[in-house]
Amino acid sequence: LSRSPFGRTLVAMRENPTRASLIGINVRSRRIVALSMSGGLGGLAGGLLVFTTGLISPAAMAWTRSGDFLLVALIGGLGTILGPFLAGVGWVFVRDWVMSQVDYWEIPFGLLVIAVVLFFPGGVAAIGRRLFLARGRAPS
Repeated sequence: LSRSPFGRTLVAMRENPTRASLIGINVRSRRIVALSMSGGLGGLAGGLLVFTTGLISPAAMAWTRSGDFLLVALIGGLGTILGPFLAGVGWVFVRDWVMSQVDYWEIPFGLLVIAVVLFFPGGVAAIGRRLFLARGRAPS
């Protein structure tokens, strides 16, 4: 999506909405379209959740579960597909393991998020790019 013309306008609006509007992008309408697309995808995900579980429960989407998606995107790196995918897979296993070992499991995860933001602002994807570039290969 980020390489399509629509995605590039969204990136331009995120970086500098004033500049985007000055070059002719209708920022308000594009934001409405992006909000509608994300709402549609969220509705589709909720429908699939009901289909697979067979019930609707508010406990399935507690604030801690919705925060997982933000953390996976943060740890994986924004703007990529592989980084958040790998972070999501790792997140499930690491979260379950840490929750079984430690009573206050929020503390290690908080420290992990702080470390990622400070030392790897691009997330797991940036680490992969650095490794490929250090070996002289461009990522595909």
